[in-house]
Amino acid sequence: MKPPLLLVIAASSVTMLSLYNLYRFWFDIDNHHKRNQNRIKNLHPKYPFRSYAENLIKNKKAWAFQGRALGTFNTLILLAVDCLLIYAFIFGQ
Repeated sequence: MKPPLLLVIAASSVTMLSLYNLYRFWFDIDNHHKRNQNRIKNLHPKYPFRSYAENLIKNKKAWAFQGRALGTFNTLILLAVDCLLIYAFIFGQ
């Protein structure tokens, strides 16, 4: 079965966003960390996960390692799904 072109484009765009985020975790970590700290500080105090996010981002090394590991795993999965979708789109019936 051939997947719709819109699905292939949507999946590819999600993969591109994931690759961009992964790039920021690997090569632009300082700016990425500062942006996320500022974003968390500007959240409404009643945001349910604000304290968890603040505690997580305090330890920059652990935050960077977790982001890199999960981002790499996520991107690999998305790339595999993209490859399968493109293959099915090209060679599907």
